[in-house]
Amino acid sequence: MIKKNNIISVEYRYNPKNSMSVDWYIGRRCNYDCSYCSAFLHDNKSPHMNIEVMKNFVDVVYNKFEKNVLWSLTGGEPTVHPKFHELIEYIKIKKGCEHLSITTNGSIPVSKFLEYYEILDSITFSLHFEYIHDKIEEYYEKVIKLEEFRLRHNEKSNNYKNLIVRFMVLNKYFDKIMYFYDKIKGKINTIELRYIRLPAIEERTKPKQINFIQNYHKIKSRNNEIYEKIKDFEFEVKDNKEIIVTSEDYQNDQIKEDNIIYTEEQKAEINKKYNEIPEDQKKLNVFYEENGEIKKTNMHYNYFCFNRYNNFKNWLCYAGSRHIKIDPDGNIFVGSCHFGGKLGNIKNGDIRILDYPIRCKRNKCTDNLDLKILKIKDWKYSEIVERMKNECSQI
Repeated sequence: MIKKNNIISVEYRYNPKNSMSVDWYIGRRCNYDCSYCSAFLHDNKSPHMNIEVMKNFVDVVYNKFEKNVLWSLTGGEPTVHPKFHELIEYIKIKKGCEHLSITTNGSIPVSKFLEYYEILDSITFSLHFEYIHDKIEEYYEKVIKLEEFRLRHNEKSNNYKNLIVRFMVLNKYFDKIMYFYDKIKGKINTIELRYIRLPAIEERTKPKQINFIQNYHKIKSRNNEIYEKIKDFEFEVKDNKEIIVTSEDYQNDQIKEDNIIYTEEQKAEINKKYNEIPEDQKKLNVFYEENGEIKKTNMHYNYFCFNRYNNFKNWLCYAGSRHIKIDPDGNIFVGSCHFGGKLGNIKNGDIRILDYPIRCKRNKCTDNLDLKILKIKDWKYSEIVERMKNECSQI
């Protein structure tokens, strides 16, 4: 196992054109209310973003980068937007792009997915067992039909399509999740296990998320006053009122217990599944130093986070220059970390793209798209990493 301190650089291994990455939460509206999902990312009442505003943003990005963009759309649940089909058609067909993907909870009829799949390059189909634990056969049929469509398409087209079936591993349903995983193993090309983290505490946090945190929160905070507030959340959210409770102490302690909800046996089983991932699906190039030499291996981003390699504090990161994140309100940031504040808002039609790397100040990086952005531990390694990347591309 590679020592964390020996890692000197991380980047996505499948971006040969150095394309711009746009990770877009197109809305907050969702038909699910998962206990582990941040309240900032979902509700069932927020208004949908105006389609003309969205198209104008696509135009702005296209004018800056033309077709050399990797678009990723999520939510909320992106498919509940009434103009979703019009949006993906505009991005992929009318403007054109390098790659267009969505992340969905898979709740819409498979016929609609097949319609969208004609346009999309990739679908990440997230399985949330709070809502599907008694619908395993139904969702099994859905993912099989999508995989069959993908295989037929790829046989006759150079425009390769991808399907990722992602299991959100809520420990309450661990046995059912493992049963479903084993049921589709070998039938679906790309399967992921996404471990559950405690949701962030912020002003929109609701009783359901509070209860989830309370059930698993074993952290002894350095700041006892804040810890008491965390324990007493039910009193602060009575009558369904929104709350504001933030604490750097809590967030830092939360990092240390990022996979807190799992037993040791469950952690071992998750890691076993990670080790079964085929080499071509380990999408991170990981450069590390060993005995005075710089070496390279590949890791899957879920394995990378689960085993806590994902602390890049004080590293150089190219988020903001090769990647932007758009939140459900249309605010533009360098990534999920929101480091440095807003770079603009899509409603205003202006985007500030950085032309330099940022120096990370966060203790962890957990978003899979943020993780794919080039990160270097120190300037002294930049030339070595670049040379190794070039050598690898020629193999």
